[in-house]
Amino acid sequence: LRSRANAKDKKDEDEVLTAPPMSNHFESGHNIRTSHKPVSIGTYLFFLVSLIIVTAKVSSMVMLKKTLASRHNNNNMTRLFTYTAVSSSTIIADEIEIIPLEIARSLDAILVLGGGVPSSICNPPEYVKSRCEAAARVFLSTLQSRSTSTATDDNEQTASSNSSPAVLCLSAGTAHLPQLLSSNGLPIWESTASAAYILNMYPYIPSSKIFAETTSYDTISNAFYSRTSFTDIVGWRRLLIVTNEFHMDRTREIFQWIFGAENTALQGSSHPYELYFLSCSNDGLSEEAIHARKEHEERGARNVKENLSKRCITLQDIWAFLTTDHDFYSAEKLAKKGTNEGAILSSNNNAALKNSYGATPDSNNAKPVE
Repeated sequence: LRSRANAKDKKDEDEVLTAPPMSNHFESGHNIRTSHKPVSIGTYLFFLVSLIIVTAKVSSMVMLKKTLASRHNNNNMTRLFTYTAVSSSTIIADEIEIIPLEIARSLDAILVLGGGVPSSICNPPEYVKSRCEAAARVFLSTLQSRSTSTATDDNEQTASSNSSPAVLCLSAGTAHLPQLLSSNGLPIWESTASAAYILNMYPYIPSSKIFAETTSYDTISNAFYSRTSFTDIVGWRRLLIVTNEFHMDRTREIFQWIFGAENTALQGSSHPYELYFLSCSNDGLSEEAIHARKEHEERGARNVKENLSKRCITLQDIWAFLTTDHDFYSAEKLAKKGTNEGAILSSNNNAALKNSYGATPDSNNAKPVE
């Protein structure tokens, strides 16, 4: 019995040693008992939802990178020019180019930023007059380039102006000073005074080419409402932005930010903006006023660059900022400003800074003018 048992054990060992590898069992179709459990529907749903969330996050990151890249490209497309005011009686044809003629010819619009309270309907502050004159001379250079040098016919000048850029004067007023009032008690907008000055001093510019934006009260809203009320609507894409040297750094930060922001309400891609900037001399301001204003502008530019432009990526973000946080566009803040609780205390601003917004000795109280 013992020898039979030993023989049987040896046979079992030989069978084990000569058994085919496990993979052969699968290849030959042998039935192998496994411990796999069926995957539940809940597990499938969990993995599907996780995949959707990851895909959405990746897509949002890609869109953000595209937006920032678009803004970077817009910054690369901007160019800065300078203008020193001369007598308005200077003959236009004898002037040197303010900006290259090929750029002037390509412009869709010239944006003239408002800069302070006018003293009368046709009399904006001196430094704003420099902006108006620069814009007018750029416009007239396009007329000269499209007509012969001896042309004097008004009809020919008007026909040439059809392909010249529009001139858009910006700003309802300033948040720093009371507004000038007309004889019937209505405000005289800064943009109205700029437009009236250009029309009065440069009669060769057709009134049909002059526009006034009457909603904005600072540089951020200058950019936002010129885009949402004019350039996006009409399709103006090549723009020349005109302001003074003391105001230029913050202006560039703001316009590059707002005109580079994506409008998520529009389907499909729109053509990017091409921005040019014209910096005018700081005429009519004292050194003290220029110094005070530059300090103010530097703080504002830093806030835009380090805070607002990073927090507000799309045009809708900027709209939300204006309507909730801005003193002149938040309904709650506007309501408070009508009471002593939140009234604008312009006296808190020093006199030099107020001068850079068009203040005069008697400008603390806005009075009707004839």
